[in-house]
Amino acid sequence: MNMISYGDDALGDCMQAFVSFKRMQGYDYSVAAYKLKKFHNYLLMKGYKGDVLQADLVNEYILGLMNLRPKHRKTFLCCVRQFSEYLHCRKPASYVLQRQAQSATPAVLRFYLYSAEDISRLMSAALNLQTRSGIRPHCARFLWGFLYCTGLRISEALALNLDDVDLLNQRLFIRRGKFSKQRYVPLHKSTVEKTRRWLQFRRKHTCSDLPTSPLFVNDRGDQVLKYNQAHRAFMRCREACHMEHCVQPPRLHDFRHTYACNCILNWQARGVDVNAKLPILATVLGHVNIQSSQIYLHISSEQLRLAAGKFHEFYLSNKGDLS
Repeated sequence: MNMISYGDDALGDCMQAFVSFKRMQGYDYSVAAYKLKKFHNYLLMKGYKGDVLQADLVNEYILGLMNLRPKHRKTFLCCVRQFSEYLHCRKPASYVLQRQAQSATPAVLRFYLYSAEDISRLMSAALNLQTRSGIRPHCARFLWGFLYCTGLRISEALALNLDDVDLLNQRLFIRRGKFSKQRYVPLHKSTVEKTRRWLQFRRKHTCSDLPTSPLFVNDRGDQVLKYNQAHRAFMRCREACHMEHCVQPPRLHDFRHTYACNCILNWQARGVDVNAKLPILATVLGHVNIQSSQIYLHISSEQLRLAAGKFHEFYLSNKGDLS
């Protein structure tokens, strides 16, 4: 865990104590601590030496973040808001940043829903990736299918070790999800079989088969596959499939959107009560509550066709006879 030094001024000491407090609660807070450090640097640049937050300085900092995308600006201000609440409890004269200021400009929701054909094309394109060894194309091919079938964040998938994959009980153990939360993710039997084949292929091309060895490996097969390597491979596959010219070109994170929508679609097709299943979906996705999962729920073309088919059946039935 990286420790960030905030200096020896009054607010820097308070920020250091705040980060230690959040980590004591079980949060990793590494990224948030870095963003809070940016706010501290801004205060130092302004020459501020006080021990409380002032409204004019905080509001000026908010204006300086307007060039960022709404989502990124929100994460920066979230850290400042949490710290302002912490400091206000100890020094009531300190200014508290309100939640409304944190989300003043709503973010534009972006998503791409992969079709089965899209996934097939991307997986085929992965096999054509140039490599020094024979493992990289197969690793990328398995990763695209794995994300599509599990709904994991790309960071969670790349952090998996062999010991986290339980093929006997058909599940994955996510040790460090978002906010350092742990959870189990079920695997479909078809995904179990594909994972078993990947492990057999991987065993032939890697030096280590220890429980702590990474599931996804680099081109040499001896270290974990890093995000920038996976992203670069995905961009090349996307380009090979001529998918980069879409209005909203697909991203790695869109595998997660597609997984959530496919779950809803499958439940609807089987006549399952979707509302009763939403808490399960939220747990599998690693969300604290159902509300956090709502941004992943979209109406797909398959759902529209399913709804049209059910309406047609209703119309042809006695219940649908309006004469």
